[in-house]
Amino acid sequence: MARIVGIDIRDTHVRAVLLRTRYRAVELEQMTEVDVAQTVNSAEALRQALMPLLHAGEHFAVAIDGQKAFVHRIRVPGTALKQLADVLPFELEAELPLDIEEVVYDFRAPPPTREPTAEVLTVAARETDVLAVIAQVKTATGREPERVSTGALPLANLAELVPEALATRPVAVVDFGGSHTDFVVMEGGQPVFARTLSRGVGTLPEG
Repeated sequence: MARIVGIDIRDTHVRAVLLRTRYRAVELEQMTEVDVAQTVNSAEALRQALMPLLHAGEHFAVAIDGQKAFVHRIRVPGTALKQLADVLPFELEAELPLDIEEVVYDFRAPPPTREPTAEVLTVAARETDVLAVIAQVKTATGREPERVSTGALPLANLAELVPEALATRPVAVVDFGGSHTDFVVMEGGQPVFARTLSRGVGTLPEG
């Protein structure tokens, strides 16, 4: 059993949840939300959101804003799947608007295939943006987060909780925020596409 604190930092608010994980089960023990407008700044909102959970949290996970990330599906030769760590930097750099030295990146390797090519889901973000959110969490908790994700990709973890709904067919999971919208497309319970749109429910016309 482990207790994990998940942190969602937005422009308008900060949310934190305390999850207890057991064998094939996840329980929501507590959730906090702090309006950034009601505090001095987002750092103070983060501190207030985490304060009630610090005594129980064993691990911390956070996601950076999806608008600060670059998500791509990169096609590579099927024979290159065993050397993705060597191949991807060159393929990814061609898709990014900045130098590969300026970003940190990760990828989800597809299963082995006999097809001539395969698609690899990649995500990258400026190293400075990732370090900034890590520093925010460390300042508030005294510890660095064990996991850093981005944008809509954490929504894909819902497939483990409700596999009958999200892992048996292609689905899209959408999170309508106040200023932007995150969505992830999954096939077989795995994310294959994700995007953050710069429009949320707060930008919709009334009525």
